[in-house]
Amino acid sequence: MKKSDLKKELLKLKRELKDLESDLEDRKDADNFTAEFDDYLDEVYEDVEILGNTYGTGWALKRLDPIAYDQELINWVDANIDDLLLYDSKAKDILGWIDDLIVKIEDIEEQIENYED
Repeated sequence: MKKSDLKKELLKLKRELKDLESDLEDRKDADNFTAEFDDYLDEVYEDVEILGNTYGTGWALKRLDPIAYDQELINWVDANIDDLLLYDSKAKDILGWIDDLIVKIEDIEEQIENYED
């Protein structure tokens, strides 16, 4: 393979890597983890009783004070993002593809470095 072809391939792979990294950042959006956050609230805090009706803490907070809910959701996701991504199958796929691309990029960079005209 010619050196110019290697450089083109390297640029293509780096663009793919950038796109995947962007996709991974999108996966970190707090809105992707509302169900997990609600489960967390329900496990940590007791149910809320209002006029004889019982509600899960996540459900109640979301409806009674949506601003507080959103703020706590963001804080919780920020504090737990690494663990959350471990259980997110799409994020795991993206991380695997990123690892594969990094290996390919390093290989092509080495080929370019060692290329003899």
